Amino acid sequence: MLNCRSIKSFAKGSFGDKKAKAFSLIEMSLVLAIMGTIAGLSLPMLLEYKGTQKRQSSIRNIDLVLSATGTFAATNHIIPCPASKTSKGESVVCTATSSLFATGYVPYKALGLRKAASKDGFGNPLRYAIDPQLSVYASFYSNTEKAALQVTDQNRKSVFNPQDNHQDKVALVVLSEGKAFGSAKGAFELENTAESLSFVDAAYSTNKEAPFRHIVRWSTRNNLLTYYGKSSPLPQARSPLRDDKSGTSAPQTHPPKGPTNPLGGGSNGAF
Repeated sequence: MLNCRSIKSFAKGSFGDKKAKAFSLIEMSLVLAIMGTIAGLSLPMLLEYKGTQKRQSSIRNIDLVLSATGTFAATNHIIPCPASKTSKGESVVCTATSSLFATGYVPYKALGLRKAASKDGFGNPLRYAIDPQLSVYASFYSNTEKAALQVTDQNRKSVFNPQDNHQDKVALVVLSEGKAFGSAKGAFELENTAESLSFVDAAYSTNKEAPFRHIVRWSTRNNLLTYYGKSSPLPQARSPLRDDKSGTSAPQTHPPKGPTNPLGGGSNGAF
């Protein structure tokens, strides 16, 4: 005959002691605290890693644009004018005597690039600025005009001194705004997005008061031809392909001059 004590013993043996197997509130709190600490340490590292990957992707696309522009310049002896926000990758018409339309976005159609190549690793359009004198064949090799495109470092010192090499000038700037896209902060970032031909190439910084999150790449005309375009620069002025008294340039209408260079790429696709 079963008594109450036998029934309690049977139940305890069959279903176990629930109190012994349960987690206490203290144990649960400790586990959650450990998990929170691990997440807190890992998340910033993960975000930094992703940010580094995006910056590296930006640099690759910038180099692709420089190579394509060097090839175009070596073949046509001009640099294509920038694209505008509404030209869908086509070069706008700019003039050698004005800075108007000399800054904008990558003219990926004129350069033979895919649309994706004109964007940075953050998915935003790359900025593209040229010395307008180099958009016209008649003045492409001229060294007499003062360079319109200026690039300085964080100490406001010019990155290229024409007095050291009077047969060259800064020709092209390609820039990624990075995480600062649409939210420039600090004097340097604001200057780079001011639609002017003055740029700052400073060290990367996330300083809250004066950050610099841009990636700036620039090239002189001769370096653009020899390094990126794999051609030989000619420092003396040449006669123009045609009588262009207006001084306007429509890069896509110029016939090729000289040997065609296969370098340039376009597999990475832009803006």
